[in-house]
Amino acid sequence: MQDQIIFSGKDRFTSVEVIDTALERNLHFGTSIVQSSMALSDPYAVNMEYNQVMLLALLFKSNPQKALFLGLGGGTKPKFVWRYFPQALCTSVEISPLVIETAKTYFALPNDERFITTCVSAEDYLERQGPLQDVIFVDLYLSDRMADAPTQSDFFRRCKAHLLEDGVLVWNLWRSAARGATQKAIHQLDSLFEEVLLLQVEESPNLILIGKQKTEHEDLKRQASYLTTLTGLDYTTLMSRIHH
Repeated sequence: MQDQIIFSGKDRFTSVEVIDTALERNLHFGTSIVQSSMALSDPYAVNMEYNQVMLLALLFKSNPQKALFLGLGGGTKPKFVWRYFPQALCTSVEISPLVIETAKTYFALPNDERFITTCVSAEDYLERQGPLQDVIFVDLYLSDRMADAPTQSDFFRRCKAHLLEDGVLVWNLWRSAARGATQKAIHQLDSLFEEVLLLQVEESPNLILIGKQKTEHEDLKRQASYLTTLTGLDYTTLMSRIHH
């Protein structure tokens, strides 16, 4: 089957293309870079490696009640949490109305009261008072680069204010991003959390950082086995990506 563009559109924030291949449906923001990918045979499968690595954050919060996703894309991560953790309230924040509508139409977002999508910038959302979260996923990207928001001086401090005391934050960093700004952001994470973990992604220039309070790592293999059985995602193998 030849790749087929099934949707193309543009709003003031981004250009969007949805392209079907023989096995997958891919989301692009006006470039050849795949922003999100969904298996046509299973809309809840986690295709892209960087998303699999980000979901390792659930090793440290394996029973999340509330999860916040800054940046929606095709909704891979909130769909995963919504499906496998039936107690979890999943809130996604996305600045582009077109991205939200595209994800709803083409990427099988659940129509459910536990799956909330809010059209607002991440910065404006963080100014609000809301329920404290177990885990926050920061995945903010433009068509060809990481958004500027995570490198702002107080961005992660505001994220931390939305987390429970033992909450976990995970950030998808583009390795080629401006070094000075990203180093400052990493130092900010270091100052806010007792422990910051670095996780390598092999298939793309993504680098995943997890900020959390210190935990007993002896139980991680047991947690990985539990999550692998629950979700089908191979947490046991993915654990090898974790570096302190």
